[in-house]
Amino acid sequence: MDKRSGKKPKSPRRATKKLPPRDWAQEWGFEISPQVQAWLNENAPITFEDSVRASRESYNIAREPEFDDLRFDAEETIAALVRTLAEFEERLARFPARSEKWRLVYDEARMKMIQLLLTPSFREDVFARWRMYFRRQCRGTDTGKVNTALLIRRYLEEPSYWLICGLVVAIFERSKVAALAELRESERLAARFRAASLGLNEKPSWN
Repeated sequence: MDKRSGKKPKSPRRATKKLPPRDWAQEWGFEISPQVQAWLNENAPITFEDSVRASRESYNIAREPEFDDLRFDAEETIAALVRTLAEFEERLARFPARSEKWRLVYDEARMKMIQLLLTPSFREDVFARWRMYFRRQCRGTDTGKVNTALLIRRYLEEPSYWLICGLVVAIFERSKVAALAELRESERLAARFRAASLGLNEKPSWN
């Protein structure tokens, strides 16, 4: 107690030691631009809002060069659709298509379909493509994309989050569209074969 002021003396404030900047390029073993290097050394805290935003933005990353040709197998996609439709068809039919309640049911059905399609090899492929995408962004100047890529990595490290990650959802949606288009084309071709009687098991005329 300070006799003059009657107040407790303040404890001396410890000086916080500033850590030297890390050489991320050397640590990670690939090229990093000065802008990204400086941003990484700022150590800005990641908020919940950042994570939500990254999950939404990751939907657009499916159109980036590293991911634009990635699809689930067409036959397996159709099989997942058929299997899941049997479970959710009645519930989906209760609501107008694309209404809020319909979307909630469809989101649940889609998670089920993605779960059926995810394989260890597919996950490995996504991780390999993510690494290529991340390295490319680290060579640039858009730290926002680097931040999104790092946050997406957190989603990909948790298996259950794959079902709601925008990147995986976008890959599924285009796989579904492509598989259904392929199926319709096959059905049209089969109909033409039937119309021309080409579907019959016909013996050669010389036999």
